[in-house]
Amino acid sequence: MKVFYFTGTGNGLAIAKAVGGEAISIPQALKEGTTRYEDDVIGVVTPTYAGRPARIVVELLSRVDLVADYHFAVASYGGVMGNSLGPLAAAAAAKGWSFDYAAAVKMVDNYLPLFDVDAEREKKDQAGIGETVTRVARDIADRRHSAVRVGIGNTLYGVVGRLAYGAVAGPKVAHSAFSVSDACVSCGICARFCPAGNIAVEDEQHPVFGCACLGCYGCAHICPHGAIHARGEKSAARWRNPNVTVRELIEANGQR
Repeated sequence: MKVFYFTGTGNGLAIAKAVGGEAISIPQALKEGTTRYEDDVIGVVTPTYAGRPARIVVELLSRVDLVADYHFAVASYGGVMGNSLGPLAAAAAAKGWSFDYAAAVKMVDNYLPLFDVDAEREKKDQAGIGETVTRVARDIADRRHSAVRVGIGNTLYGVVGRLAYGAVAGPKVAHSAFSVSDACVSCGICARFCPAGNIAVEDEQHPVFGCACLGCYGCAHICPHGAIHARGEKSAARWRNPNVTVRELIEANGQR
């Protein structure tokens, strides 16, 4: 079994690890350039950004052939699920196959302009999240079938979300979405982590952000000194899934 995942703060990787099999980072898979994967079971795990899947996950499905007897998709989300699974189903259909199983898991939301991470920790029961992830993993192990279903409300939210996602992670926008405080020590962890290779730290200067941001906000969350701040963030609290280490996040995403 192969599980392709994208993760900014560890939620997606935590799901992939729980499902089991070979966990494959989507940024690294695209960087490697392999165009065809085969296994008995292949799945994808995506975060939900403004009611949509991360665009890099859709890119994988569009560029790479995933040949399997059983396909699954799992989306993590924090607020409203939106249409995080629909675009994945459409990308698969364009390749001539469909998902046999689809599920969504509500987890701690890391979108700093809208959510206070401390408040998210308080209201999201980690034990309950773990039980949901375990159930999803069991369903996949049992090869259960569950079609992708997106209601009209979530579909409309996804349409609006597409515009919002472009506003925070689109070209010529992302470089102004973050600021860096004097707490920065130019350690370069943010640059080593960035799944888009969108951050540079040179000559002991503060990070410089480009315009290829994927909107994962992982740079702000992973900074060991809390020096990176998102425009309009609700608090300085940060999140990393407790089942994932900083080293795992860097290894999963690093492009430099």
